[in-house]
Amino acid sequence: MLALAVALTVASVAPANAQRPNRNHWTTDTDVGRGDGPVDDEALKAAPANSAEWLHYGGNYQGWRHSPIEQLTPQSVGNLKLAWMAQTGVPGQLEASPVIYDGILYLTSARNRLLALDAKTGALHWRYDHPLPDDLRLCCGPANRGVAIAGDVVIMATLDAKLVAFDRRTGTIAWETTIDDHAAGFSATSAPLVIGDVAVIGVGGGEYGVRGYFDGYDVATGERRWRHYTIPAAGEPGIESWAGESYLHGGGAT
Repeated sequence: MLALAVALTVASVAPANAQRPNRNHWTTDTDVGRGDGPVDDEALKAAPANSAEWLHYGGNYQGWRHSPIEQLTPQSVGNLKLAWMAQTGVPGQLEASPVIYDGILYLTSARNRLLALDAKTGALHWRYDHPLPDDLRLCCGPANRGVAIAGDVVIMATLDAKLVAFDRRTGTIAWETTIDDHAAGFSATSAPLVIGDVAVIGVGGGEYGVRGYFDGYDVATGERRWRHYTIPAAGEPGIESWAGESYLHGGGAT
């Protein structure tokens, strides 16, 4: 049985060729993985039936977080041994759930560092450190909770309220989308959830008086498909429970 351990040491769209320079982005042009094809909708729906994969933050769409590995039992757990250890190199929270596909483990750390590691050996395939501004509006630390995977991209939300998609094999940026203005209090720390061809993501910032919502973005292009506010607007059901224009700053972060 293979045991894996990861240790922590302490809405505009821009094409990939228009990204600002990032000296902390290491891609690869070598063949990585086992040669598996794109992650399709059926695989996402069936997860986690394949015990060699972990395709959702919560394991499946129900968020059960239950592994189907039959060898792991109360009797065998004492036989687990460390297979390898990877250090994120970033101080701060480690709150992500890794995504595993095609023999590659995708892990995010605090401050939006994304690592693509060989799931068997822990060897680093590629790495991305998102360039963050100095004026972030964060209530509870620079956490990130992981990526989503669909097709041949992995998608990460960022502390400065962006959504970035990467080629899952090479680490090159496929697209980058601005969710909202971080200077107004918006941020994003959750792992996106892919449903069909749409990546769903919510926002943080309730502590700074934002009006909360969650969005749906096209997985292939990064274009926003829709936005659903969690606080009603003028003329909508429930607005009568909000005094004056307080709904504009009512929180409801997602």
